[in-house]
Amino acid sequence: MSNTGGEYGMTAPDGLSNNWIFKFGPTYMTNATTPFLLATVKNNNFSAVAVPQVYGLNVLSLSNTSSAYLDTPMPSYMQSLQTQLDETKYFILKAQVHGTVTSYNDSIETDRNDPGFWDQFYGPLNLTDQRNLDQSKFYVGNLQSNKLIVLLSSNLHKDPGSNIDNSWSIISFIPVMSGVTANFTADFEANAMLFNTHRRVCEGTWNVTMNSIKLLQGDCNISSVPHQGVFTDFNLDFYNYYGSTLVEYLAPLSTDKTERKEVYVKSNSWRMSIFTTVVAGMYWSRSTAFMGYDNPSIFGNRPQEVQDEIYYHLSDTLLSARLTLMPDWKLYFVLAVFPVLTTFIFLVNLTMSFFSHIDGGNFIIALLGGVEKESLKIFDGASFSGVLQKPVFMQVKPLRSKMNAEGHEVPQNQYIFSTNKQ
Repeated sequence: MSNTGGEYGMTAPDGLSNNWIFKFGPTYMTNATTPFLLATVKNNNFSAVAVPQVYGLNVLSLSNTSSAYLDTPMPSYMQSLQTQLDETKYFILKAQVHGTVTSYNDSIETDRNDPGFWDQFYGPLNLTDQRNLDQSKFYVGNLQSNKLIVLLSSNLHKDPGSNIDNSWSIISFIPVMSGVTANFTADFEANAMLFNTHRRVCEGTWNVTMNSIKLLQGDCNISSVPHQGVFTDFNLDFYNYYGSTLVEYLAPLSTDKTERKEVYVKSNSWRMSIFTTVVAGMYWSRSTAFMGYDNPSIFGNRPQEVQDEIYYHLSDTLLSARLTLMPDWKLYFVLAVFPVLTTFIFLVNLTMSFFSHIDGGNFIIALLGGVEKESLKIFDGASFSGVLQKPVFMQVKPLRSKMNAEGHEVPQNQYIFSTNKQ
């Protein structure tokens, strides 16, 4: 089924999107990034991971230097689809959506020693004394490992003539000695990494069951979204809301070395992918939770072109499928042999029962459920020899009645075999 006109946009799973408590952003980010973080623990080698690689509902590793958070079907649209499903039926949903993409900008590696390069970032933030930066204009977090994590970020409109994207973030680990940095400006610039974040057109394929939705595949190599106002018309205020989150996510990437240019774990192949996923997660979760469709009081006051970027209808493709047994030749073989095998086993058991008699004649002993176990020892070997050495007597011994579930007394007997007549 195509062209369903489904609802898509920047949203979280139903349990979060309709909850008025989690409207600041970090909870959205934690929920979305958990599958990715678990993958970094289970697999030590990012180069062995095929990209693009999907995680959870909407996280996508495009490369080891680029990550994305795709827009997803809105919860109301998902509910309408899931009501049509049962335990054996599912949908494959394909759509061309928008995504929040963060990439590492490696130009900083060659330009970090150029003062003109830093003017692009310090100027819009009114950092006038650019050789002696004011730490209060940054987020600075203590990693408790002789390091500071420093974030400088802007999502404002770029200045005329600037060659940087609308939204950028610079993250740096700064070494400290006795709680003091030798030179904050020099250390920040020497160890800084630059990340650009923007909205792009992406493709996504989801598996929808009656109680879950999961991203199966995706990519974001089509084109940029013309309007980037989702990020640039509102102060995202990362410093106040994401400081502790950055410390928790990125502290493991710091090292105990204190040399300026050795403050990153060079051997960690997931390192840059973790950075881009965390930065993209900040932009996506903050824009979605606090200023998106999930928060109507703020969403309704944003410009119409921004609203149209956050919540929109589009043509998608919906494929219905049902779980069935695979038509493998081994299955048909088992189905064909099973009746014959069952008949053979029954005949063998029936035949053996006639040769398992005790004393003379073709008789089968049925052991009673209430028999005393110790008294059965007198039959040891009798079923194989077919001969009893002595007569066997059975004593029926009444036991104390027990109460059943309905409260009625149930009489009980115990059966005792012996060679002595009592």
